[in-house]
Amino acid sequence: MTVTDNGCLELYSEWADEVYRYGPPAAAMWIALQQHVGQPDLAVEALAKLWETDPVWVRFELDAWLGEMRAAGLLFWDDV
Repeated sequence: MTVTDNGCLELYSEWADEVYRYGPPAAAMWIALQQHVGQPDLAVEALAKLWETDPVWVRFELDAWLGEMRAAGLLFWDDV
């Protein structure tokens, strides 16, 4: 995992042998998940406060992104 100088997130999937690049919002979601030990509810709460937006919107975005990551073989835990 790498956060680039411009705030983007790069993740390498051994399964797909490919590097996936995501914009700064995804980097913030990744960091929030790490800070909250993979607990999406806590990550959503922190991000909604930081972004001054509706937690429902943040949860929608997070869930969609986690689905993409699972499909790419970047995420394997089931409780997120």
